[in-house]
Amino acid sequence: LGQKSQKSNDVASYAGTIHDDSFFQNHANQDVLPTMHRHQRSSVLVGKRSVDLFEELGEKEPTFVKFIIKVYNRWGFWIARFAWPAMIICIILSLLALIKIAMTPQRNDLGGYSPFEARSRVEYNEYLNFFSGHGLAISTRIFIVAKDGKSMLRPNHLDDTIQVLNLALNNITLYDRTTNSNQSFNQFCKEFCAINEPLLHFYVSY
Repeated sequence: LGQKSQKSNDVASYAGTIHDDSFFQNHANQDVLPTMHRHQRSSVLVGKRSVDLFEELGEKEPTFVKFIIKVYNRWGFWIARFAWPAMIICIILSLLALIKIAMTPQRNDLGGYSPFEARSRVEYNEYLNFFSGHGLAISTRIFIVAKDGKSMLRPNHLDDTIQVLNLALNNITLYDRTTNSNQSFNQFCKEFCAINEPLLHFYVSY
């Protein structure tokens, strides 16, 4: 009997430790629980748990939280009661959206996700103005190399280069719908024309 009573006392003391009846466990919980409530605050949009949390902290629950909990409770009961109609409605809406996306023309909008005051928009506008256009800026260049693969800094090769440049400036024309006439490169080109000036100055000085 003495051994049984001692075992029962040991079990009781062990159970007291588990159920917060011991002296050390009580002090440990008193030190830890306030810290947990201060630093481990749950989300306010978690239903019944938010109500219990506000009651424990002695705070008044916001009206918006009550409204959200009430709406989600009703919404959950409605979904649980009409599960199949809800799934069918979601599938139909998803199919309609998929068809709409497939039939909508896609456009590559470079500035679609950029803020209005973004630096990239300013630089892109300057890029368009440099090429004198309001749409997609397209630049065309002519690269001239020697057939023998040697240097172009030879009198005959420089003469041929200047002749090609004059032909490109004066003989290549584009139709202007505003004036209803054909304009040469010198006429419709603005800022971009200056790119050929270094070559002309080098030819004159050479």
